[in-house]
Formats: sequence, C-alpha cells, structure tokens
Amino acid sequence: MLRHLAQSGQIVVRSEDLVLLLVLALLATVAFVLYASWRRERAQRALIEHQAAVIDKQAEGAGSHAEHEQQMFEQHRRLNELQGRKLQLELRLMETQLRLMEADLSKRDEAGQVHAAMLLKTRLEVDSLKLHISEQRKRLDDYGQYSD
Repeated sequence: MLRHLAQSGQIVVRSEDLVLLLVLALLATVAFVLYASWRRERAQRALIEHQAAVIDKQAEGAGSHAEHEQQMFEQHRRLNELQGRKLQLELRLMETQLRLMEADLSKRDEAGQVHAAMLLKTRLEVDSLKLHISEQRKRLDDYGQYSD
C-alpha cells in the first residue's frame, strides 16, 4: 500500500529523511548503551560499597590487623577486576560507535552516488526528449512539404 501511495505521489521519501532516520537510530542506540553502562556501573558501585561495609564490619569484629589487611587487599583486588571489566565494556561501546559511524558514512556515500546517477539519468532523458521533439518537428516539416 505504501508503494502505491509513493507511486501516486502522496508519500515522498527523500534520501535526507532516510539519513535523518539512520542518525536518530544511531543516537538512540548510543543513548541506550550509555544508559545500560551507567546502570551497571551504579550497581557495581553499590555492590562495592556494600562489600566495603561488610568488610569494615568484619574488621571491627575480628580486631586482627593481619585479617584487616587481607580483607583490604581482597577488596582492592575485586575493585581492580571491576574496573578492568568496566574498561572492557567501554572499549566495546567505542568500537560499536565507530562501526556505526563508518556505516553511516558508507550510507551517505551510497546515497550521493545514487543521487548522481539519477541526475545523469534525468539529463539523458531530457536530451532524449529534445531529440524526439526535433525529430517530430522534422517529420512535421517533411509532411508539410509533401502536402503542398
């Protein structure tokens, strides 16, 4: 049905609209990924704070300096692991953004090529119509000569 409407001229889809739609989709995807990353980071922080509170409470209860040092070491080790995971996720996000940007540039280049081809086609059609008109005029002139 949309094809019928597009052919009848009631719906016009321009390449600028398609590019705009692609850019909006790209922005929505990036926003969603950033929001998900922020939520994960917030959850990780809450977990670290909870673990730190538990470790502090255990350290107060145990009273042993060596145990406290061991707990602090474990907390730092887990924190470093979480930081490493966060950096890996940020790297994946940036790689995804780069791929999306490259795809967008490729689509824009393809749209430019299609536009140039359509422009050339239109020029050729106009030239063809001009030739057809001149041929029709020549035939009309020839017809007029024979009828006299």
